[in-house]
Amino acid sequence: MLQAINEALHGEMARDERVVVLGEDVGHVGGVFRATEGLFEKFGAARVVDTPLAEGVIVGSAVGLAMAGLVPVAEIQFLGFSYQAMHQIAGQVARLRYRSQGRFEPAITIRAPFGGGVRTPEMHSDSLEGQLANIPGLKVVTPATAADAKGLLAAAVRDPDPVMFLEPLRGYRGIRGDVPDGDHVVPLGAARTARQGDDLVIIAWSYQVELACRVADSLAEEGLSVAVLDLRSLVPLDIEAIAAAVDRCGRVVVVEEASQTGGFAGEVVATIVEECFWSLEAPVVRVSGFDVPYPVGMLEDAFVPDEARIAAAVRRTLETACASSSVAHVFRLPDIGEGLDEAEIVEWFVAVGDVVVRDQALVEVLTDKASSELPSPVAGTVMSLGAAEGVRLRVGEVLIEIDDGSTTPEARPAEAPASASGPVTASPGTPAFRPKAAPATRRLALQSGVDLATVNGTGPGGRITADDVRNAGTPLAAPPPEPSAGRMPTPVDAGSSTPSTLGQMPTGRHALRGLRGVVARNMVQAWTEIPHIHTMDELDASLLVDFRTRIRSMDRPGAAQVTPLAIAAVAAARALRRFPMVNGHVEGHPGDAIVIPESVNLGIAMATERGLVVPVVHDADVLDLFAMADRIASLAAGAGADDQQVHRGGHRA
Repeated sequence: MLQAINEALHGEMARDERVVVLGEDVGHVGGVFRATEGLFEKFGAARVVDTPLAEGVIVGSAVGLAMAGLVPVAEIQFLGFSYQAMHQIAGQVARLRYRSQGRFEPAITIRAPFGGGVRTPEMHSDSLEGQLANIPGLKVVTPATAADAKGLLAAAVRDPDPVMFLEPLRGYRGIRGDVPDGDHVVPLGAARTARQGDDLVIIAWSYQVELACRVADSLAEEGLSVAVLDLRSLVPLDIEAIAAAVDRCGRVVVVEEASQTGGFAGEVVATIVEECFWSLEAPVVRVSGFDVPYPVGMLEDAFVPDEARIAAAVRRTLETACASSSVAHVFRLPDIGEGLDEAEIVEWFVAVGDVVVRDQALVEVLTDKASSELPSPVAGTVMSLGAAEGVRLRVGEVLIEIDDGSTTPEARPAEAPASASGPVTASPGTPAFRPKAAPATRRLALQSGVDLATVNGTGPGGRITADDVRNAGTPLAAPPPEPSAGRMPTPVDAGSSTPSTLGQMPTGRHALRGLRGVVARNMVQAWTEIPHIHTMDELDASLLVDFRTRIRSMDRPGAAQVTPLAIAAVAAARALRRFPMVNGHVEGHPGDAIVIPESVNLGIAMATERGLVVPVVHDADVLDLFAMADRIASLAAGAGADDQQVHRGGHRA
């Protein structure tokens, strides 16, 4: 892309002797990224001007040059620096034609790279296109390909109005492609279809188009037909192209790198609602940066949208119920916490065809920390199980699909085999004509089992109304009722061998005895008396592995029992001995004092057949590595025994 920009500048300066280039280091150096390389040598100091380190001076000078009849192309080294020139941009450049009542033609182009991906310092990566698009009088252009960078820049320089030409910083050397030779102009305000598709359209601009195309190509391997619309320019906006894409697909994801609140994606969504409301089959979803200052380089990957976030938004949008969908509710494996990203299916409590109620236990899953029973988020009929018992699923993969009463009987599969994972399925076949109806009307059609494609709309422009749906069919039977307060309905036995009362308890008071009672009391005490600290760090464990290997090679008793857990336990115990206040707790009700214990007791979480237990290593701060390893091994061996002692202080570190 960088070479294409350089070609466009060379071409425009050769075509029109009024074109001048100005900015920091654009002359002798050729620009900080070499975008203006060769211009100074070819066109001289009179037309390629090095300016002081002052963005306000650069833009203000461009205004004066334009008023003198020249065509300035100003460079701001990074868009974030344009804050220093915002008065000139908003108050002078954008208003010059208006304030002069047309006497002056503000043929000004301001180039600036923006966006993240290269871990620049602060103020170098801000995405301000939304703010600039909100300034009347400015045109805002955001190329996404090398060919468009050349063609759009040529069009910007030739345009009689001021243009903010925003270049993706990641794209300078990261975007490659064929570029037409010679004179190449791409008109402003004409969007480009980067990928054809029918199920959903991703609308994006700048480098996000590159990411969106990768997502579309990846999802195509799963049978999903995802279109990508490259806006090219935000002002003027190609509303007709947006409307055509939404009419064709019915579902939309808008991607931008800027922070979400006030971002240009919100303008795109508003335009879709105003122009294409009756074509929408699901809520429009935005994927944006977060509402925080642009982070330092080490946190950049967590801020900018990536392929995973875009793909997740696409899947979520496709799963939204529509007239041709065969799945009403897809329940994915949730994030169970503790930094764990997968779990094993231990036991299913339901089978395909079972009717379940909300909050009924569906499945037992096992992580590296503990086993958990996951409840149903909705009431309805089980349509498919996402994996067989014994299979491990990653967080976000399909766990179970439940028809909550919003799909037609014909759409329900008679049988769905269990698999390790379940990809989202696209709607079967995309009609050439998508019926127009309000979201509430589409929902009514789902509940009534009415195919909107078969309904003749009587509303304005052929729009299908609620009365049209009611006249076309009769509602389905009502879905299973929600549980009333204090009572849990008994699910209907639909052939499952699993007892219908599994995972439920009758109303009333249930005493907690034995191990469960101890764990429950300690949990309550822990949350009321002990300050909780949670931290997570990612470390290179290679030195730890080497240390354990050396220890295990020693010829002494207990060396073979030394594990990374034992090493971490010794380190934690000695750290708590060195910093005893971390081991303190509040005593009395309300808190009267802070108690600093004389010794360190470590709780070691262990998974057993009866669930998670936390036996205690007493006086852990006086144990050496071999003694700690032996103590942990002994506790593990007896963790499942009925006489296992769980100390009252077992929850304390």
